[in-house]
Amino acid sequence: MSHLSMKSAPPIGMRWLFVLLPMPLLFAIGWMLPSSAGWENGPIEMVQNVMIFSAMCISFGMAYVRREQRTFWLAFALIWFLLLGRELSWGAVWGSPLSSTPEGGPFFSSRTLPYRTYLTAARALVLIIIVALFWCADLRKIISIAWRQRTRFPLLSVCAVFLYAAIVWLVESPPVECLHGMLIGHDQVLEELFETVVYGAALVTQCYTFARWLKID
Repeated sequence: MSHLSMKSAPPIGMRWLFVLLPMPLLFAIGWMLPSSAGWENGPIEMVQNVMIFSAMCISFGMAYVRREQRTFWLAFALIWFLLLGRELSWGAVWGSPLSSTPEGGPFFSSRTLPYRTYLTAARALVLIIIVALFWCADLRKIISIAWRQRTRFPLLSVCAVFLYAAIVWLVESPPVECLHGMLIGHDQVLEELFETVVYGAALVTQCYTFARWLKID
């Protein structure tokens, strides 16, 4: 059975193509879309919010389905919760923007929120809970499963996360002046597009890890 599944798997070169193919497509799409598509609370960020919220719900589902790894997957649900809070500026996007420009669009900040003084403490508390959940997750057993099934490690999706995260950083903070000049007018859209791929690749990695790498046979 394993022999048949290995034969039916796509060649490694074809799988790497799936990782790299979105790169030129995203650059092309980013050049065609108006700058408003990449504004805060714009359409691309809305897609990200739905994706992150879905990932959080999926993580809670993983915790419910796999009771023996419950705290491990609950920790990931809270990590997605923090990412969602960051994308929503902790609720500031539902209020009036702090400022707005024709090029960059509206700018939202949690500094405008009436409960801003509690946010730092709340985020710190969630981080402490995440650490506690990992601590209670019997990591020795999880690491043992991961090592025993290391051939199932989701290498391609992990590489995609780091590759596209690096592109987000390059677009956001171009290391050379000529690159900065090329990206003017497109940088915000490109940053959001590639950030969406990072979130998507992270979710794929988590789902594969749940279904294959850390599966208890």
